[in-house]
Amino acid sequence: MKKLVFTTLLLSLLSCKSSNFGIIENKIKMVGNCPEDGTCNLVLFKNKKLKILTDDLGSLYFSLADNNDTHVFHYQYQRNVPEEVQDGHHIEEVYWEINTEVINLTIENEALQQTKMIFGRHCYCKGQAGFFKVSSGSLQIIKATSGYEVRSHFNIKEVPQIIDTITGIVQ
Repeated sequence: MKKLVFTTLLLSLLSCKSSNFGIIENKIKMVGNCPEDGTCNLVLFKNKKLKILTDDLGSLYFSLADNNDTHVFHYQYQRNVPEEVQDGHHIEEVYWEINTEVINLTIENEALQQTKMIFGRHCYCKGQAGFFKVSSGSLQIIKATSGYEVRSHFNIKEVPQIIDTITGIVQ
């Protein structure tokens, strides 16, 4: 129950546009590969680090902390659900961290954990929700004057997933 309350609170806080979290005003230039039945966002948390934690039951969760040496990326897919439908929500998200000095990064499979990449699935789907480490796929990040260009393709073995590809540019 504590995990559900924590996750709900965290998602509520992250959806705000508070400068306390270092969000760059959602300056999304492009997000591709978003399923037609929802919305997708790619956000950069500047000067933050991703702390991956484990609760008493062995489930993953995370927190963001200040760190001048790293940035955290957050990609989120949220399914459109009619207001009259209860428990119909479905959110999938991916978080990862890079060093602020990175100009060009290309990694695959187990090396994805160098970025602490995690996949989150939040829905009314008992036993198939939570956060999971990503260790199968690829991530490419290129820093340009227009921002960071992101390309990723990944697979999660623990739970079904709707999103498996991320493409976008964020400033």
